[in-house]
Amino acid sequence: MSSQQLSLKGCFAGDTAKAHAKTSMIAGEGVSNIRTVAAFNAQSKILSLFCHELRVPQKRSFQTSGFLFGLSQLVLYGSEALVLCYGFHLVSQGKSTFSKVIKVFVVLVITANSVAETVNKNQLSSEQPSHGCIIGLPEGYKQSRP
Repeated sequence: MSSQQLSLKGCFAGDTAKAHAKTSMIAGEGVSNIRTVAAFNAQSKILSLFCHELRVPQKRSFQTSGFLFGLSQLVLYGSEALVLCYGFHLVSQGKSTFSKVIKVFVVLVITANSVAETVNKNQLSSEQPSHGCIIGLPEGYKQSRP
């Protein structure tokens, strides 16, 4: 799915959509004019133009991901604190023992980590990095010429 199609679906903000459209155009021109790019050894110029256009969206994504990482850490440690607080409440009322509370807590933490790693591995395996193929193409083309 191209960046133009994603921007039509509302997946990108205005500036980000423009930057992705511009980078798609740069990559497309580089690939369509591959002989010229290879003849003038302009692979680094195309790559620098491509990276330059993505600087602002990259900064925004780092800001967003930093906020989301902080939020996820808050939820993680907050939920662990609630579980331990409830365990303390059960122990203080004599409804459970300390060892049982800790066993349940460790099982919950290990299970949550296992589920998170499984979900993360499934997401990473479904992604296919296409930018490496596009950027690596001019170098491969130059090497294959007689």
